[in-house]
Amino acid sequence: MSDDLENLKRWVKGQPPLGLPRTPLPTVPVNDNTEMVAQPFYFNVSPTKATGVELFRNPANHADAAATVMTYSGTKANFIPALGLKDQAPRFNDYVRRIATFPGFFTERSEETGEQTTSQNVDLMIDQIKSAYVGFATADLDGIIDSVQRMANSILNKSSKESDKAIFSQDTIHKVNNTNYITIFYATLDMKENQQGKKTYIEQSYRIFRTVIRVNTTYLVTFADQLAEMLGDGGLGDWDAQSSSPTGTKLSCFETQLKKAPKEV
Repeated sequence: MSDDLENLKRWVKGQPPLGLPRTPLPTVPVNDNTEMVAQPFYFNVSPTKATGVELFRNPANHADAAATVMTYSGTKANFIPALGLKDQAPRFNDYVRRIATFPGFFTERSEETGEQTTSQNVDLMIDQIKSAYVGFATADLDGIIDSVQRMANSILNKSSKESDKAIFSQDTIHKVNNTNYITIFYATLDMKENQQGKKTYIEQSYRIFRTVIRVNTTYLVTFADQLAEMLGDGGLGDWDAQSSSPTGTKLSCFETQLKKAPKEV
């Protein structure tokens, strides 16, 4: 019990947990020209609008509680995709690390594809990435495929001349048999421009990563008071607003939502 609480305090401070090290997640190599597009979504769960201790004490609210942890992780890592495609990629690894080391989460599995080279035809390239997701995803495949299409188009249509790498990220929160899960699901895309330096890319390669994390109901209930004090309020709506990149949608609501993000401790 004492170590569990101490690990929570260490996590808030950004320190590694006590005891055995956790399974490390793959890190994404990025450079100054990497663009990031994120599109989170949730299914089989609904926002409860619970606040305070009740957010963590009542298992019926634990999808919102998990979203609160993820929003807090993004805030601490300064990973806020709603602010734009630029400058977010270098912060992505820290965001994933914070989620993976939260003591109330348990990483069940983590997997990745090998590097795949795509066609120079952009539409075919997107189809190939979508096909790779078909074999890799197990839940709400239609939502994942739709979001890949939007994100790929956003990168290929808006990327600056200097961009040569992109990350497509879809975090999910969902429930299976009364257990809440988080999926960290993303693809990296490396691109080469034609010799004229135009935005038309002649060669692409991609790699896909997925990590499945189970929410520990007992932990959230046991430390509900401390979690409420340290993390503050939040929920699925705040997480969705902070973690969604502006891929052609207006930004007017994002600044308002970001003001609701859990405060630093």
